[in-house]
Amino acid sequence: MSLVDSTAAFKQRCHDVDGGALQTALEAQGITSFASLAYACGTPQDRPTQAEMDAFDQKRRLVGVHIERDMIPSHALVDLCCHMLDVGADREAWLIMASEVKSIKVTAAGDFPLGLALDALRTDPRITMYLMATWGRAPDVKPVDVDHPPPAHNKPGEGLSRSAKRRRRLKAAAASRTTTPTGKAPSAARTMPAELKDAHQKAEDGTPICWDHNCGGCKNKTEGVQRCGYLLPVNQGPQLLPSERLHATCDWRGTSTAVDFARLVFVYPAAIAMVMHVLPPSSTATATRSPPRVVKPPPHPLGHDIRYGWGSLFYFYGYDQPASAQSRFPIQPLDLTVDDDLAMLLDIIRLESANIAWIHCANSLYRAVGAIADLALELRIFISIENPANSLAWLCDGLDHLFRCPHHEVVFDACMHGGTRDKRALLWCSDDRFLPLALLCSRDHAHDEAAYPHLLCERMAYIVADLAELIVVGIPREPQDFVNEAVKDDQLWADLRDGFRLTGWMRDTGIFDKKLRPPETTLERLLEQSSYRTPLILNKLRKTVVDDTTRKAWAETLEEEKKGWIFREAMATDKPMVIAHRFGLEQKGKVRVIDNGKECGLNLACGLPEKFTLHGVDVLAGVFVELLNRPLARGLRIKGRTIDLVSAYKFYPIHPEDRRHLRIGVFDTDSNVVRLYGTNVLPFGATGSVAGFLRVSAALWHTGVRDMGLGWCAYFDDFPLLAVEGHEAQVDRLAGEVFDALDVEYAKEGKKATSFGETFNALGLSFDLTRFHAGVVTLRHTEARTAELLETLDEILQERRLRPKDAEVLRGRMHWYTSYLFGRAPCEAMHQISLRAQGHDACVSLTKELEEALVTMRFFLSDPKPLEIRQTTGREMFVFTDGSYEPNGDVKAGIGGVLYDDTGTPLAFFSSDVSASDLSILEDQSDHPIYEVELYAAVVAFELWGHLIQDSFTVFFLDNEAAQSALIAGKSGTSNGRVLVQRFLDAEHRWRARPWIGRVPTYSNPADDPSRRICEPLIKQGARQMDVSGVRLLSQ
Repeated sequence: MSLVDSTAAFKQRCHDVDGGALQTALEAQGITSFASLAYACGTPQDRPTQAEMDAFDQKRRLVGVHIERDMIPSHALVDLCCHMLDVGADREAWLIMASEVKSIKVTAAGDFPLGLALDALRTDPRITMYLMATWGRAPDVKPVDVDHPPPAHNKPGEGLSRSAKRRRRLKAAAASRTTTPTGKAPSAARTMPAELKDAHQKAEDGTPICWDHNCGGCKNKTEGVQRCGYLLPVNQGPQLLPSERLHATCDWRGTSTAVDFARLVFVYPAAIAMVMHVLPPSSTATATRSPPRVVKPPPHPLGHDIRYGWGSLFYFYGYDQPASAQSRFPIQPLDLTVDDDLAMLLDIIRLESANIAWIHCANSLYRAVGAIADLALELRIFISIENPANSLAWLCDGLDHLFRCPHHEVVFDACMHGGTRDKRALLWCSDDRFLPLALLCSRDHAHDEAAYPHLLCERMAYIVADLAELIVVGIPREPQDFVNEAVKDDQLWADLRDGFRLTGWMRDTGIFDKKLRPPETTLERLLEQSSYRTPLILNKLRKTVVDDTTRKAWAETLEEEKKGWIFREAMATDKPMVIAHRFGLEQKGKVRVIDNGKECGLNLACGLPEKFTLHGVDVLAGVFVELLNRPLARGLRIKGRTIDLVSAYKFYPIHPEDRRHLRIGVFDTDSNVVRLYGTNVLPFGATGSVAGFLRVSAALWHTGVRDMGLGWCAYFDDFPLLAVEGHEAQVDRLAGEVFDALDVEYAKEGKKATSFGETFNALGLSFDLTRFHAGVVTLRHTEARTAELLETLDEILQERRLRPKDAEVLRGRMHWYTSYLFGRAPCEAMHQISLRAQGHDACVSLTKELEEALVTMRFFLSDPKPLEIRQTTGREMFVFTDGSYEPNGDVKAGIGGVLYDDTGTPLAFFSSDVSASDLSILEDQSDHPIYEVELYAAVVAFELWGHLIQDSFTVFFLDNEAAQSALIAGKSGTSNGRVLVQRFLDAEHRWRARPWIGRVPTYSNPADDPSRRICEPLIKQGARQMDVSGVRLLSQ
């Protein structure tokens, strides 16, 4: 093969010139070699004309689908499509692709596997066999070879094959069944339709075509060559043309009207061509091209063809006879003599005309942008213009000339700059400073509709930061627009007015993540059950033990009655109602009253369509990590404070339906009787109250962030607020305006009314920002909370008693306390406290296990080391570990581990055996201790690389599910397993690490080789081998 005919050489040359885009464009034109390119526009003997060159240049400039040749599909194409439908060629093609195409991901060359497979199937014999002619009956015209006539047979069927004889017998039997019964006259010939009277056609030999043969009504004998036709009932909807029959179409006879609307968008956008032809009768198809002239309207309806649309996209309407109802198909009848159809046509014309103003505005905008760019180029000012890469606006007057000026084009995908939308954009730039933004999608992630990516704005701002001057222009909104933008929950105002529901489905606001939790019962069912629920709750209230907490709860109830939050209800046990038991809970020297919505079933009747999202400590810590890595925040001093709302739930009403049936039962310590109260506001203890208040909290947070630019978070009724040093008063005033505008009361005096400081308390923790300018933020528990818990533990250890109720309170406080500072280290201790809280041991004295758990808790409480957040917090590391146990192998109990960074580069690894002393301990308790060996490898990796994975997001991958589950749960079912898991948890506490435990298949585990002393591949990759031969975890 010569070089000019080589497709590989042509492909290589295209990539050298312009990457893969040039090759793709040329292949679309059928040019795949240098030979085909040489004569693409003509030959030396047949040069293209000037008109052909102009058409070629126009096609090169215009973007879109170029449609050439006849716009009407040929009869052969129609036959082929119908044939495909009959025999199922397309179905077979998809079945083949489903079995042979293993992946639908785009290849490295940018090709789509399904597209390549479909192109190959076009010439595949497995598909082409379905597209061959398959006649349903013998053809009407049989070619006769004069030189070799068929042999004559003396007897019927003589000389035929066995299958031919069988077909002949079946045909004869079918003909006998359709023969007219004896004694009955044959049916009369049917009358030819009027539509076919002038449409007689003849065969090549002049024999007329029988119109009624295929309809079953022809009684004439066929002599010689004769083609038979039939009618298509097109007035009944779309018709299918059988693939086994030949087709022909008669010329149109009669008067027709054609109304054409065509619009060329972005080329001549203001031009609408609207031509209405009333065509006289004609006997030839070329009559439709005669000049239009007005004729007298005929008495019968006119056939018409209406085309309208944008660019090359047309919609066709037509009809073959009047219809009273519009069809659901794309082809529908329109009768211009019917008022409704005429009104529809006029509406189409008005709709198209109304778009002219929009097109004029778009063209004006393009010209204005082009003028600004021209002035910037003249003054040598950097300018960039962004628009979708496939936008036709680049071809419009005002922008097209910019591509003939010196410039740089930057093509990028929005998803590579922090967005989630699958959008490819083009930046026209006057210089090359934005070239680093040219990142194309890797196609390894999902896309979604989203707003303009903030990360792209930050990257652009960083590029032009040294040369640009920031100008902020503010345009005030209308009052209603401000309110609508401030509160995304458009149903919040109605619920604030009418009251929040406590039963049924809560509002689907769209501000929280979707997670359905349907109600388990209904308010009606609770009312039906009140006949036995009410006496049970009242009897429990009558048995209330009067103590200091109960008295304070009754005092708080009287105070709420004075404020009008609740109202006293007469005792009526025969009335259907839902009674919530009110009790007091002592917190920080005060008593908070709780209305138990769980006990009475109220919370079971509440359905949640969303999962509540709160800005807890993890969100606030994430904010600090983001600020520490912002270039603009470097060197700044940040201060903070926490704004606490006053009686948060008590300012929002409940729905009248729930107000009518909900009652609060409380014990009156003054008269030793049970009192019933109705409530006007959200009760504290109902799930519906939480759902309603969190919507208010989210609206407050959103308003402050979106409209006031406040840096704050929202956690129920606490709002941690941050400010740059020197701007504290301004930020404080803006936050106050948000609460005052929405009539929300917050603490302005007392111990909850704090001021800005470099150390502030929020969400039960103390945040130290004194070293923020140096890149460090410190988190620790408040001294008061730590001292309170230590005092509680000392009292329990001294008395050696712990009631289940007190254990439940202690477990809740300790669980929250330990979850932020030292992770899962005291998991086993928490488990022992949970067993006492659940009353499994049925005693109040301390057992040995429970006492050890309390001592462990006290040890962790006494650890003064706080948690530090740095710029490096959030680094990603990956640790793969594996253990092998083969009693008869060369390596009896081997361990291996590999440490990878976030780029997938192996940094270090270890490969060793479990020490003989530790292995002996393992084998004493298990015949095949592979589970403990897997845990052993993970603990060794943590001990070895703990200083490297500190303050990082590390994932430990194991290929043993039992070991993975033990590390996730923080406990094990074997004694050696418990020791190893505790060592792992202690390492978490020591290095302040929060690893994620994942699973990797054994075949895919890179630590499988080093666990068997195979280290050469990792050494070749540059990983450093660590010595762990002296490690002892069980026998030390």
